[in-house]
Amino acid sequence: WSSDVCSSDLLLNQGRAAEAEEGFREALILYPEDDQARQGLVGLLVQGRKLEEAERVLEEGVKVSPAQIGFNITLARLLADRGEGARAIATLEDGLEYAQGSPEYSAFLAALFQRKGLHRQAIEHFQFALRTRPGNGVWWVGLGISLQAANEPAAALDAYRHAQASGNLHPDLTALVEQRLRQRRGVPRRQPRRHELLHLLPRDPIALDARLDLRRRERGVADSERRVERPQRVGGVVGEGDLDRHV
Repeated sequence: WSSDVCSSDLLLNQGRAAEAEEGFREALILYPEDDQARQGLVGLLVQGRKLEEAERVLEEGVKVSPAQIGFNITLARLLADRGEGARAIATLEDGLEYAQGSPEYSAFLAALFQRKGLHRQAIEHFQFALRTRPGNGVWWVGLGISLQAANEPAAALDAYRHAQASGNLHPDLTALVEQRLRQRRGVPRRQPRRHELLHLLPRDPIALDARLDLRRRERGVADSERRVERPQRVGGVVGEGDLDRHV
């Protein structure tokens, strides 16, 4: 890390967020490849709801550090949250070669495809994710919804059975799965309702403030004593918080 990053960490711990933000900016001017500075700056921008600027900083990060797929994921989430689904998908596809088969990455991409009604692509990526994490009930629900929309009722019901057997669904998703399994005449041909899709986007696997939070904990600073709130993860529209409660 550069000295600017270390100084910004210290400023942030002291509750001096504006100065910390400026320090991260200066670090990136000198060292555009400083991923820690970029991560810290994005976290503060998101916390301050400066989302357009956060997107620009992330876009630069994707170009400078293409192997840092956390930048792709966070940028895709920001884009999806404001309805730029096609760009969000393109952002994730650009990082696929560096994702190294990450099931979380594939599941996120699958959920974005599903949100756009591209169910064949969603099925492919949900299946890929589940080959590595077959016990993830939420992903089985996602697969079932896309199979249902693709008019594959038998496969959809099988996916719902796997979801039910996982034993790790939130009660809302459990009720949805039980409803589908009670259907006697196959799965109707319809697009899944919006409220169902809200459960499917996975948590951003990169916590923008994880490094800063770890350093605070190492220094023994209690949450209640922090003068600056942790940068919030991006969510809301696509319901990443809902999925967190379901996993």
